[in-house]
Amino acid sequence: MKTATRLVVLVLLILPFGIPAAIAQGPGDVNLQRELERTDEILRKASELVGAANNAQAAELLASALEIQEQAHVAYRNGFNDVARIRTMTARGLANRILALLLDPEERADRVEQELQRTDDMLAKARDFLGPQSPDMSRTLLEGALKHQSQAWELFRAGNHRPALRMTLQAREMLNKLRLQTEEFDPARLEEEFRRTEELVARAMEAAQSGTSRVVQLADQASELLRRAHEFVSDGRYLAARNHLSQAQRLAHRALRLAGGEGGEDNFERLSEQVQAGFERLSERLGQSPNEGAAQLAQESQEHFRLANELYQAGPESEERAFAELNLALRLLNKAKDLLE
Repeated sequence: MKTATRLVVLVLLILPFGIPAAIAQGPGDVNLQRELERTDEILRKASELVGAANNAQAAELLASALEIQEQAHVAYRNGFNDVARIRTMTARGLANRILALLLDPEERADRVEQELQRTDDMLAKARDFLGPQSPDMSRTLLEGALKHQSQAWELFRAGNHRPALRMTLQAREMLNKLRLQTEEFDPARLEEEFRRTEELVARAMEAAQSGTSRVVQLADQASELLRRAHEFVSDGRYLAARNHLSQAQRLAHRALRLAGGEGGEDNFERLSEQVQAGFERLSERLGQSPNEGAAQLAQESQEHFRLANELYQAGPESEERAFAELNLALRLLNKAKDLLE
């Protein structure tokens, strides 16, 4: 009760009457006078919010801010300008805390509407990308995101801003999962992956003509995986196709290493140098344009790169895993670079 009484008295004394008189009587420090006036205005806004809100913490902050601001005016009238400046800035800091407390950005209609519109844009892009042959899981994620976004708009129109924001962010989370999936289904990337795999398998088949039975076996398995990948694309099973392409590449690499056509220390060192150079370029670009997603991918790539080197140093029996980790490091690095395009 004491706090509430003091709050009412201070508001009545300072806001409607006390401020103009105090400023008029103060010494001629124009800049300080403006700072006092600015704090007074912020306190008026804070007082209006506290009056309309049932928030004990905000009321306590306002009482302290008004008392300190009154001390600032007293110091100003008595010519203690440095003290007045410190007091008014302290009061303003408390007032800003009140505004932050009672004007939560998540509850402001304009902010929430902007977030809803942003999700709408993401949904439009997702719908344009997905076709009738897209995997069922991808279409399920899109349908779930659309349902959540519809509910978000309904909540927003009813004035329930916080639940609306929460719902649209859930829709966006689904769209982010969808984005991670559809990265594997990008037609241009998939076409490039097929081209690389076909070239690699062709080299493995050529090496198999003069290689051991094991080289022939590996090359044949890689060729079969490539054939099945083409079938999966025809059926719209893009993720399965991508997985088969990765397996075909791995087997083709093994065939080439066994045949002596590729592999060994020279190739590992060459690929390692390529990855290291990529890290350096990416580090420079991240310094110019920070990107949390790209930085995370780069960190994961470095971890696989470290593991690849450890496996390679362990001996020939770990060479296959070393190359697999090194290629994974390179793929993650390329994905990080793509995020900065």
